[in-house]
Amino acid sequence: MNLRRVARSMLLILSYVISSTTVSADWAFQFVVYNGTVYVHQGTYTPVEKIGKKIGEVTFYSDREGTYSGNYSNTYPKGTPYYRILDVSDSAVIAVQESDGRYATLLYHGKYNGKTNYTKPIMLFLIGFIIVGCAVWLWVRKRRLQ
Repeated sequence: MNLRRVARSMLLILSYVISSTTVSADWAFQFVVYNGTVYVHQGTYTPVEKIGKKIGEVTFYSDREGTYSGNYSNTYPKGTPYYRILDVSDSAVIAVQESDGRYATLLYHGKYNGKTNYTKPIMLFLIGFIIVGCAVWLWVRKRRLQ
């Protein structure tokens, strides 16, 4: 067996594994994260006269599944403002101004579990380590047989 052929095959497998781990997510719901709390859009809107002061904004947008920090959203672009709704606690509901000027009502969904997920990088490292180890083992074996 040709060592170059084995190395190429291993590189192709590794590149396939790496490219297949980046997946665009089909989110179950539209949401924003504000101060470590998830708020979900339920399809309802708040009248302008009920909108209070601005309390924050989207600092990061992503439509890819992952773990992010800050005030981010899978729906609203960076810079979209968050507002307090008058006579309602921020811990229960907030409003987000949409591009058409309406204020979407977002309901409390729970605390955001923003822990960093190291599983993917560790697995990729282990796969790479195994591939390199196999390539070295085959190379050494081939040299001994000559």
